[in-house]
Amino acid sequence: MGYAAHSFSHAARLLSWLFLFFAFSPLTGPGRYKEIADSGRALWYIAPSSDSCFKERNPFTMALPSTIYRATIQLADTDRGVYESIQTTAAQHPSETAERLVARLLALAIFHEPGLSFTKGLSAADEPDVWVVGPDGRPALWVEVGLPDADRIVKAGRHAGRVCLLACGRALANWEQQHLPKLAKIANLTVASIDQAFIATVASTLERAINWSITITEGTLYLAMGNDTHETDILCKKNRVNRMNNRGVT
Repeated sequence: MGYAAHSFSHAARLLSWLFLFFAFSPLTGPGRYKEIADSGRALWYIAPSSDSCFKERNPFTMALPSTIYRATIQLADTDRGVYESIQTTAAQHPSETAERLVARLLALAIFHEPGLSFTKGLSAADEPDVWVVGPDGRPALWVEVGLPDADRIVKAGRHAGRVCLLACGRALANWEQQHLPKLAKIANLTVASIDQAFIATVASTLERAINWSITITEGTLYLAMGNDTHETDILCKKNRVNRMNNRGVT
């Protein structure tokens, strides 16, 4: 009995120590894990949950891999006189919907110019969805998709040469009322929108190998894939002079 009681007491102390370790250890405790760069080294430290400056990282959670899509887009933008064969690879983040991926691909075509490419997307909160980086390392063109907070666009307008937003989403009408007025004074900003139902239709047939033919004329986008052709208007919400007419991109 004495040996059994001693073993039980030892086991209880061990369990208590394990509980304290997992409850308060910097590796497993209730704090949030933040990764910062310091002279090329990664430092981990506990930060309050209200700190949103860095992305959360849980070292004990295995990250799901991105899904890779290879896209070929034949672009004929008669409104801007842009004719290109775009070949790119798009990485779909595990938390990214197919509709958002389609919106990124459409933005690549609608705002296409030399040097425009995808960023790390949702994996890098301080980068847009698509951009052109200038010789000085600063963004010459910053392109966002979706319905971002107005403050994010205002900040981008201060740091990038030009900013373009392809506004799309089921809450577009509410977003326009709440955020669009706050963007009125940003001189280097272009805002266009396309129908969410159009995006959803294209996303429903998305394949890993994407072959699109996109024609943009008089503010209407025609997307042909296989035997099907879909169309949507590119609506101007805010524009720079000589960038858009009252319907779409020029």
